[in-house]
Amino acid sequence: MSSLREGALASWIGDEDGLEIGERCRVVSQDRTHSHVKWITGSRKGAFDLVANDDLVADREPARDLDAFTFETHSGHLVQVACREVLDRGGEQALWTALQREGHFQPVAERATAQVSELVSRLRSDPSWAEVQVNLGGDPRFERHALRQLLLAALETVDSYEATAEADGA
Repeated sequence: MSSLREGALASWIGDEDGLEIGERCRVVSQDRTHSHVKWITGSRKGAFDLVANDDLVADREPARDLDAFTFETHSGHLVQVACREVLDRGGEQALWTALQREGHFQPVAERATAQVSELVSRLRSDPSWAEVQVNLGGDPRFERHALRQLLLAALETVDSYEATAEADGA
């Protein structure tokens, strides 16, 4: 488990107004209950604050290796966010925000956007969809709902497939 220390990077998991769960900061000084931090993301970027340690989750410690001359080297991880601690203490959204703030999954997000654009295009070219739109007088509100339902159905199909594959020992 990671621990707060001076110089550590950390993720916010508190509920203070003006801060979003997953905001990132650097611990400038720290005592038993509170830390002075400098925000490195979000609306307070560059500002210093005193916050309760319970509202922060420190990044995991970088792995340390010894080279051939027994000098300590840092073998950096791609993800410095303490994923388990952020998830357990702040929830899914806190972890997602912290990872996004660090720039993780950008290529995957771009691919997902392209796939959703393709889905929208296919929906709009579907003959039955055209008839629904005529009946709605072109009201765009239902389209967003229909897209959500299609995406949720696809996720459920993937989840069912993965559960079946696990049960079959694949």
